[in-house]
Amino acid sequence: MNSFAHRLPDRALLSIKGPEARDFLQAILTQNMRALSPDKALYAALLTPQGKMQFDFFLSEAEDGSIYLDCEAGQKADLLRRLMLYRLRSKAEITDRSEDFDIWVLSSDVMADLFAKNNLQWPAVGEAAGAAAAFPQGVIYRDPRHQGIGLRAILAKNAETPAPMDPSGQSYEIRRLDLGLLDGSRDYLADKTLALEANLDLLNGVDFTKGCYIGQELTARTKHRGKIRKRLLPAIIKGGAPATGTPIEKNGKAVGEIRSMKGIGPSPLSVSRIWITPICWPMVALCRSSILIGWTKSPDHHRIGPHI
Repeated sequence: MNSFAHRLPDRALLSIKGPEARDFLQAILTQNMRALSPDKALYAALLTPQGKMQFDFFLSEAEDGSIYLDCEAGQKADLLRRLMLYRLRSKAEITDRSEDFDIWVLSSDVMADLFAKNNLQWPAVGEAAGAAAAFPQGVIYRDPRHQGIGLRAILAKNAETPAPMDPSGQSYEIRRLDLGLLDGSRDYLADKTLALEANLDLLNGVDFTKGCYIGQELTARTKHRGKIRKRLLPAIIKGGAPATGTPIEKNGKAVGEIRSMKGIGPSPLSVSRIWITPICWPMVALCRSSILIGWTKSPDHHRIGPHI
């Protein structure tokens, strides 16, 4: 992977701290909060009682024990209200820290340079997805969804930050689409897309052994019955780039729709919502304009990206 460093302007940060903060989140989120530690970051979601996506986010632990929640900026206000609603009498303080920290995505070599600039000792961040390290200016961790996408960093605004490489974020966005990693509500439909349709099970976003959480019943039933009619999957489109929401058809039959997209010359990449059958799962779609012209199975269930 080429070197890259890009600040994500469309992300926000919430901090949750208190003696019951972890238990509060354990009761409502798809992930097992017992697995969160200074060495381990998580990807998780807050679902509706019907098991549909509302918010997805990244969880990490700061040096002072606070739990950082890296979320979509456009969903921050709604997520904050929902967390306040569910908190009830739990001894947990929820604070908006978006004015204090920025969210970055970067490669390992850039991270080494960043720590040198801040006169900090290089932290032991493992190679596995979710491997993390906290330091005085923030937290850095490998993306819990897939180690191939690089690192995420929560950096204090007064810290010495890396020089942006590819400020538009195009290289990161293309890599994200190539791996089939969703980008929040750009890709799933809030209150409509089921957790497994958004690939939470393939992206380390749900723990099926943790017990109860909001939306757990339908999510577990869908998993164990193995009946997932559609998923968000990466596709390569030949020709011009259609708009988000454009139907994907095969032989006149709708089989999905385009979600987020990034052009790379004549062949744009997209994440598409595709109807699937169990015999072909998991797979990716090869499209021509809005017409589905072929399937390609992925031999690696931990990589949803295209093998074309």
